[in-house]
Amino acid sequence: MTKFRIVEQLKIIWTSQGYTPHAIATHPRVNVDIRQKLLAGFLAVAKSEKASELLILLLMKGFTMAEDKDWNDVRSLNIQLMLGQN
Repeated sequence: MTKFRIVEQLKIIWTSQGYTPHAIATHPRVNVDIRQKLLAGFLAVAKSEKASELLILLLMKGFTMAEDKDWNDVRSLNIQLMLGQN
């Protein structure tokens, strides 16, 4: 059974409000030049025809640059347990 056949059998029983998608971040100790190269690489993915084909399989459009404040909606959920905090 393919993935798409399974998806067709699923029934949505509840939908949450939308939240900011997953972030990719670097540790503060990562060199700024390396951080910029990583950022440029992620942003360039959507411009590559071959990479775009892979993104389609993942149901992704690509990567976009964001700011720390863009995840305030997720922070407002106050999910301490998931962060390893009590």
